[in-house]
Amino acid sequence: MLDAHFIGRANGVNGSIALGINRQAQLDYRERNLVLALKKERQSQGVSAAQLAQMIGIGRNTIPNLERDEARPSLWVLLKMADGLKLNLATCLQNASDTILP
Repeated sequence: MLDAHFIGRANGVNGSIALGINRQAQLDYRERNLVLALKKERQSQGVSAAQLAQMIGIGRNTIPNLERDEARPSLWVLLKMADGLKLNLATCLQNASDTILP
């Protein structure tokens, strides 16, 4: 399997293009708030991104990519992250919808 970063370098562009991420179509503020809330909770529990990824059975780069706003979260990944942190995703989503980032 080719690394997306490698593909981007081979094409002379950055990795975000290789991943098919359109920077103009960034995350909805609720998606971003939800990812940031999960990151904050992960950190408060003393769990590294790699540890959480291993606990929930996803690739070790998935969580850091989400947290750096380099990828969009799927519902499945968000559910797995919330479950791994023993959180209710519906509550997290409601809180994310109530808060607008500056």
